[in-house]
Amino acid sequence: MSNAVDRLPLIIGFGGINCAGRASAYHAFNRLTFERLEQSAQEATMASLQGLINSGLTASGAPQEAQPRSAAALLSGSLVRRLEDSWFAKYHMDPSQLQSHAAGSLISGFDPGLLYTSRNHPRALQMALFAINDCLGNLGFDWQQIAALVNPDKIGVYASSTMGQLDEY
Repeated sequence: MSNAVDRLPLIIGFGGINCAGRASAYHAFNRLTFERLEQSAQEATMASLQGLINSGLTASGAPQEAQPRSAAALLSGSLVRRLEDSWFAKYHMDPSQLQSHAAGSLISGFDPGLLYTSRNHPRALQMALFAINDCLGNLGFDWQQIAALVNPDKIGVYASSTMGQLDEY
């Protein structure tokens, strides 16, 4: 008979993306508390936000060229904020149709579908794949070490979306 402790789930990593940035390495938390951080932590947070914007690929599969943004643009392009006009244009919407023009959308300039050949994946799936990769990439362990020690049937990922599938697909 198995001991209850043998079945205790162990969370060894987390990841994802939201309106404050990457969850891993506490980047999103640091964005929420940005004004209270020491300068070195603020710089790391800004580098993380800039890295998200530069993380896409071109049509040929090459990394897109860096698009440096000012600190003010990075900060104003995160957290809950007024939706940009480009958002309405992308989804063929008239802003006057909505009662609210503010939302906690992803970091301005970040598109998770540009990180891989996403084809017609809905945005929620793109974000879930980003979260899984973010988590696994920040485990602090080499994945091969884990795979050698743990039965693959005992490894799981929980991914969810709070709003469901809110895009054209």
